[in-house]
Amino acid sequence: MSGNEEADQLAEQGAKTEQPNTQVTYREKVTIIKAITRPQQEQDAYHLLNRAE
Repeated sequence: MSGNEEADQLAEQGAKTEQPNTQVTYREKVTIIKAITRPQQEQDAYHLLNRAE
C-alpha cells in the first residue's frame, strides 16, 4: 500500500470515529497559532553569538 493510500484510509477511519468535544481556551489558541506561525530557529540566539575567547 502506498503512502497516499494509507493516509487516505487512516483519514477515512478517523472521520468515522466520534470526535471528542474538548474546549480550547483563547490562550491555548493563541499559543498554538504562535507556535505554528513562528519560524523555527536552528539554535537559540545565545548560541548564535560569534565570540572567540
